[in-house]
Amino acid sequence: MSISSTSIRRPITVTVIFIAITLLGIFSFFNIGIDLLPNINIPHLIVQTTYLNASPEEVEKQITEPLESAVATVTGVKKVTSVSLDRRER
Repeated sequence: MSISSTSIRRPITVTVIFIAITLLGIFSFFNIGIDLLPNINIPHLIVQTTYLNASPEEVEKQITEPLESAVATVTGVKKVTSVSLDRRER
């Protein structure tokens, strides 16, 4: 006895089962506990900037130091580190 032959012989039973599964799915969907914006704490902040054709010293003086000063004023910041690289346009 296969599922298809049973379904053909008993269509009302199959219809009732599918309606029950559908109603259970709808009920579960509306009662599921999902938070749209969960409360998570991300322990890192990454800021990346690009300054083409500039030396690392220029990048540090003109971009890195002002960014470090601004980020250091944010409450809860414990440590600020930075890296200035030489990235030439190719």
